[in-house]
Amino acid sequence: MKRKGILALIFILVLAVLIALLLLAESFSPEATIRTVPAALWYLLTTLTTVGYGDIYPVTVFGRIIGAVFMLMTFGLLGIFIGILVNSFRGKTIQRLKLSFLQGREWYVFSEKNEASIILARSLKKEDPKREIIFADTDGDGSPGRAIALSPEEICSRKKDGAYKLFCIKESDAENERLALSLSSGTGKVFCKTSVFPDKLPDNQQRFCPEMLCARLYWDRFPLKCQDEKILIIGDGKWTNAILEQGLLRNVVDPAQHVSYTVAGDISSFLREHPQLDQALIIDTEKGGKDTLNVIEHWNEDPELIRNADRIIFCGDDEDSTRQDIGCLRRYFPARGEVHARLSDPFEGIACFGSAEELYTRALVMNETLNKRAMAVTLVLTVLFIVMFVCSLYCFVTDTIPQIGDISQKFMKSLVGYGVYRGLTNAAFFFAIFVFYFRVHNIDDFVTQTGAYEIRWLGIVFIIIWAVNVVLRFFIPNFLMPPHGLVILG
Repeated sequence: MKRKGILALIFILVLAVLIALLLLAESFSPEATIRTVPAALWYLLTTLTTVGYGDIYPVTVFGRIIGAVFMLMTFGLLGIFIGILVNSFRGKTIQRLKLSFLQGREWYVFSEKNEASIILARSLKKEDPKREIIFADTDGDGSPGRAIALSPEEICSRKKDGAYKLFCIKESDAENERLALSLSSGTGKVFCKTSVFPDKLPDNQQRFCPEMLCARLYWDRFPLKCQDEKILIIGDGKWTNAILEQGLLRNVVDPAQHVSYTVAGDISSFLREHPQLDQALIIDTEKGGKDTLNVIEHWNEDPELIRNADRIIFCGDDEDSTRQDIGCLRRYFPARGEVHARLSDPFEGIACFGSAEELYTRALVMNETLNKRAMAVTLVLTVLFIVMFVCSLYCFVTDTIPQIGDISQKFMKSLVGYGVYRGLTNAAFFFAIFVFYFRVHNIDDFVTQTGAYEIRWLGIVFIIIWAVNVVLRFFIPNFLMPPHGLVILG
């Protein structure tokens, strides 16, 4: 911008010098028509714009030379004006104009056009062709969306209603985090691709990484079966760590079932990141009543382990090595369990998972389905708690049981009916406290923060409360009636 200003100043100075020389040359001729500065400027304007009225013109030789210079400068000015016009259509002005015509649509903005963003954009466009896909900082072909040569921040700032969805999906995690941080106070939703997951994020942000998406995809597609007690995971690196972590979090199906995980590879980084893992697992031994985790160096040194495995998962970072290991397994080691592999391309006879087309989908990246379910569950439980708590408070204050019709009256006076009523009241009370304590935001948090064992124990407590209500109602009919019922939190 500074360079353009200097050039414009030089151009104006050159014109001023030429006009002064023109006036000086014409002043020596009595027939001259250009004698004043306004007359010289008028001649300059008619010449540079190729109008040429002919009312005034230079008559001296030197004046005509300067007039010829003005005529030649016309080509330069035309070139400058054409260049400005073209740059306006190719520059930010026309890009901003494009965005102004898209205000009524739903914007899905991608920070960069690469393989992952193209796959995700196609998935979004396939679900709803009316979605507006925008690739920021991109020139040329924008298929399957639009290429806008503006920064992601500027594009998002030009959405008048603030209802945009931005995907920070560059190769560099640091750049993605910087971009997400710059829009942390925005009104749109930001999805940031990074391997760093802090404990607290801005309300408008979610984070994801390919490894996490792959692990969620795998355990959703291949959930733990009843007979799956011995799992052999072959590989090391980020993908292996993610598969193992999600498996440990999700595979709490039955307290009586004890899953044995054997990892053939280096997971020292995973163990360092989870220093309290030994409290939930028994590491490097098959004894005990908990799930076990064993780490070995080479998977092909123990044929018995391969033969007894209910499931074998190849999930190393290097896909070429994975293909070689699968070939070795087929050739030399008989395996009775299922064989799964993280491969981008199909492999005959192997259940493959983890291709880019499978990972970069709306369901996995945006995770909206699980969030909506969690919100619905939380809302239902909250309403249930409020209703039951009001009924219980009414019983305590009025020393009566609410009656709604003859059927309800008979039911509430019965042994089972009253026990059910008090049991549900207490259950709703405890469960609401439980939900509010953990501040459930999505199903994954609900499972990972609480765990299936805690949920089962909570259910057992509810059953015990209900049973106590029924027994006491049977032996001491008036004991559970308010206000004494407050002892049982009814």
